[in-house]
Amino acid sequence: MAFPDGKCQPACYADPVDVLENGVNRRFAFVSTCSKDGWSEYGENFTRSFLKYFPENTTLFMYVDFKPSVFDPRIEYREIDQCEGLNAFHSDIARLDFAQGRRVVHSGHLAGHNPQVIWNARKFSYKVFVVEDCVRKSDADVVTWIDADTIAHTALSLEYIASLIPPYCLLNHLGRDVTFSECGYVSYNRQHWACTPFVTDFANLYRSGAIFGLKEWHDSYVFDLLRNVYESRYRATTFNISADCSEMDHVFINSSLGLYLDHLKGPRKSEGRSRASDLKVSHGRNYWAEALQANEEAQTG
Repeated sequence: MAFPDGKCQPACYADPVDVLENGVNRRFAFVSTCSKDGWSEYGENFTRSFLKYFPENTTLFMYVDFKPSVFDPRIEYREIDQCEGLNAFHSDIARLDFAQGRRVVHSGHLAGHNPQVIWNARKFSYKVFVVEDCVRKSDADVVTWIDADTIAHTALSLEYIASLIPPYCLLNHLGRDVTFSECGYVSYNRQHWACTPFVTDFANLYRSGAIFGLKEWHDSYVFDLLRNVYESRYRATTFNISADCSEMDHVFINSSLGLYLDHLKGPRKSEGRSRASDLKVSHGRNYWAEALQANEEAQTG
């Protein structure tokens, strides 16, 4: 039986939900984390925009090590130190200079000039351990990681959120043709037989130090390696949200997510929104029209 992504029904999946439906009756939870400084710079804005634009029957789990300033029944704060193995990884492995984005001399890596991205195992490990903890402890059917430097600008429906993770899929992702996936939005289907094994394997690659035998140590690179294993070896089906724009760099906003969300990657955090030049498609939203106008005013000013 063929599915929309062109693949066949996997040999094994445990979800009894009829795959012809989009599973909109499922329970959806979102999870993220940020530092205290990150909260002031972008995390608080993200949390407030979640409450304003995400469906009322969705929940946000924020893993923090500080006292936040936004409280609502839909927001549950958890201590990030409670994530199994995170502190041990940081104290036993990631405290070493080479694991914190230090330049590796004569590495030969094409991106060796940017070690803070490709070799900062400590920085990108937070997400991995938070995802594992939330997937294990949540009673939601789908747990979606969303970067805290995301801003919602238009109301999302439950139907749309459900459409991004069909019930027969293990997970979704924002794939890119020439580089690793953009992991600012990744949904994990807890009803799929491989969900817990996947997030456990993901975290164990960090716990064990096995990532240091890989070409790159950040979560997106490791995620893609593991996803490819589950797709090829275990025939797990995944859903590529950015299949129609995977040749672009900023696939997050150029995919359908851009109709509702903006992802403030890198220096865009201080700029307050993505740049008009980042958007290669027409979403027909006032938010993006305002971004274009601001960009034009900056150029003429």
